[in-house]
Amino acid sequence: MSGGSRLGAGRPAWHDKVEYRRSIDIRRWARSGSLERGSYFTRWMDENGQETAAISYTVDSEYQLTLRYSREGDEGKRSFVIPVQLTRTACHYGGSRVWFLCPHCHRRTAKLYLHSEGWACRKSLELVYAIQSECRTGRLTNRLHRLQAKLDHECFRPKGMHHKTYERILEQIEWADNAWAASLSGLLGRLMGKDYGLGESLNR
Repeated sequence: MSGGSRLGAGRPAWHDKVEYRRSIDIRRWARSGSLERGSYFTRWMDENGQETAAISYTVDSEYQLTLRYSREGDEGKRSFVIPVQLTRTACHYGGSRVWFLCPHCHRRTAKLYLHSEGWACRKSLELVYAIQSECRTGRLTNRLHRLQAKLDHECFRPKGMHHKTYERILEQIEWADNAWAASLSGLLGRLMGKDYGLGESLNR
């Protein structure tokens, strides 16, 4: 690849994001009992509950299913029939867990994502999660909000929560708040070409 290695060059914001791709999840199909032999449908809905797309699949055997769907393209509507191999791993307490085998790289995966010619795993398509492209300040903001959401209004201890758990969450909130302030200070300093000297970047 021209331009040298990207190691240490920051987060790969230029990659497509998982959140923007249609996906199928073998775990959800297994939980709903939709991996018995026969034909099934999966539908995608928008935020208003309206169907935006659908796919049918036939479970051919314990180790294979076939996806059937159509897509509109530059050359009109195209139909696809794609066999996908399955594999199973033993669970610690009995039974087995089913996985897709990626049609592209043959890795074991729970989810496949739609691309121009079929379906593949996240690694084959070089997809990343949207949060991986956020700056440190944004990630810390999201972490702070998630921690605060575990507690009641104004960070009071929710009924039924153990005191040790509550104290641990408070410590994490304090750390995240301090790290967010330091990160924001560094960001403002870089934007304004100044060093505010409010502490080193925290890594934890």
